[in-house]
Amino acid sequence: MERVGLRGERRRWQFQPYWLRVVFEEQEETNRLVLTSHGRELVLGGFLAPNERKTLAMALKEALTRWRLHINPATR
Repeated sequence: MERVGLRGERRRWQFQPYWLRVVFEEQEETNRLVLTSHGRELVLGGFLAPNERKTLAMALKEALTRWRLHINPATR
């Protein structure tokens, strides 16, 4: 994951997908999407509308599930 700031500064995060968790927190009028792993967290989609964050969270969870099944088919 890489973020490029307005002035061109770059910040990069790498997560081991096996340990990565997608956390979607619904609150009264908004929500929050966070990737977590090994005590670190990265908030995603702050610029998205709440329904778009929810869609992104579901897509990320599904992609991780497919990846995990692919690397370890015995878990099916």
